[in-house]
Amino acid sequence: MSNDTDVSALAQYRVRDTEVNGAKLQHMLIDNAFSPTRYDEIAMTYSGDNIATVIYKLAGATVGTLTLGYTGANLTSVVRS
Repeated sequence: MSNDTDVSALAQYRVRDTEVNGAKLQHMLIDNAFSPTRYDEIAMTYSGDNIATVIYKLAGATVGTLTLGYTGANLTSVVRS
């Protein structure tokens, strides 16, 4: 028996209650907003020692890109396109 419950304050998260051999289990399902649902390759570019972009590909075609921004050595932004 399985039941999904919406957590309204966290729209991209769901809690699932599951019963296995009489034990009730609860786990969180996370819909990841940063990576595409389907990909078979990840490529990265660098700027110095820092990762500058993360490119997600499926069958050779780009399906998503993350552009990482830094202030000094600190990661300060991630933009998905």
